[in-house]
Amino acid sequence: MQRSRTLAIDNLTDVTRVKMNHLGGRLRAARQRRGWSYERCAEFAKVSTTTIKGIERGDPAIGFGFYVAVLQAFGMVTELDGLCLICKDHFLGPGAAESGITKKVTFDDDL
Repeated sequence: MQRSRTLAIDNLTDVTRVKMNHLGGRLRAARQRRGWSYERCAEFAKVSTTTIKGIERGDPAIGFGFYVAVLQAFGMVTELDGLCLICKDHFLGPGAAESGITKKVTFDDDL
């Protein structure tokens, strides 16, 4: 398990790493807008201050669940609703056939 996790992190592109860094910065700004210290944020999210600092750096080694715990503490968990919407799926647009995708799927929550 540890080896596959390391491989996954090692294979992240530079663009993805920059996006993780930007997400961390936005989460830092959300914490600061609330006037929360690292300790207070960690208390509300039920994680360690080290984890909060890592999240704010955009550390890809920190599991997604920890990011979600922080979003929940901020009252921003609904922001997850925008992830993976079919309307944002670039593979279902032009070039889908070339990528091997042959059928477009629609989900009720994408309408």
